[in-house]
Amino acid sequence: MHIGNLKNPKPDDISTGWNQRQLTRQEAIEYAESKNWMLLSDEELFYVGFFQELMCVPFSELHRVTEVVLGRPVWTHEFAFRDRLLDELRSKQKPTMEEIVDLIPEDKRIVVQC
Repeated sequence: MHIGNLKNPKPDDISTGWNQRQLTRQEAIEYAESKNWMLLSDEELFYVGFFQELMCVPFSELHRVTEVVLGRPVWTHEFAFRDRLLDELRSKQKPTMEEIVDLIPEDKRIVVQC
């Protein structure tokens, strides 16, 4: 199975998104099960994982390559703010710990001081 041009899934211009077609639900399942995503570089896998609307790679792999591409640990809740992660990639500016924690609504935070 191919996702458009899998030889170069990185968009030409990250600001405009990815011009590859979206997979159907069945295609996403088949692609994930085929493990063809294992043939991609970390950067290519990042773009496939971020620009496909349906999950077609294991989340653990998307999490891993996101940390590699951004060059920092990424908290799971940050994936709810995909645009912020892409903005960070575009700008090369890493958020502060306070900015990352502020993504969590105040009433949902539990802070433990040691």
